[in-house]
Amino acid sequence: MASVTVHGKRFRLNLAYDAVLSCIQAGRDPVLGDLDKLELCLAILVKNKRALRRLNPQDKSELYEEISSKHLNVISRKAPGKQAQPVSDFVEDFDLIYSSFRFAYGMDLSRERGKLPWKEFCWLFEGLPPGCKMREVMEIRARKIPAPTKYNQEEIRQLTELKQYWTLPAFSTGNYQEQLEGLFEALSRLAVKA
Repeated sequence: MASVTVHGKRFRLNLAYDAVLSCIQAGRDPVLGDLDKLELCLAILVKNKRALRRLNPQDKSELYEEISSKHLNVISRKAPGKQAQPVSDFVEDFDLIYSSFRFAYGMDLSRERGKLPWKEFCWLFEGLPPGCKMREVMEIRARKIPAPTKYNQEEIRQLTELKQYWTLPAFSTGNYQEQLEGLFEALSRLAVKA
């Protein structure tokens, strides 16, 4: 069982992939303030709620930082250079991820709710093979539109249409690691305010 210790208190954690995805989704909610997002994420991730209620906002921010650094930050290999546009979004692309896990691993993610650990989910996601829909869409999003010539107008038109169809919403920024880091930065601002 995963846990972290903050100020001598041990907190048991729910690190199932669906719990972490719920935190990412909460981090994007424009209605919630930073404190509300912090409270909601900790309510999702921490199992012993009674101990959580006793913490002040500063301690809660420290707890989230500890959870994030020890359990949510999954090291991923990055291609040289930074991509201008994100190629995946765990929340927006979940239907594609679901079908790709089913295709590649024979895994029904709905049956894995509350069971499949976040790190394993990320490793499986990174290992999706060519031929699955998520990998295909990621390749479309990453592909550069070639310089126009008199021979490739149709190719450019088709690729442009595919990119428009598979475009991600404006709030999608970076890969899942960057999404979590963005959420962490927003929540860690509370530590400065508290």
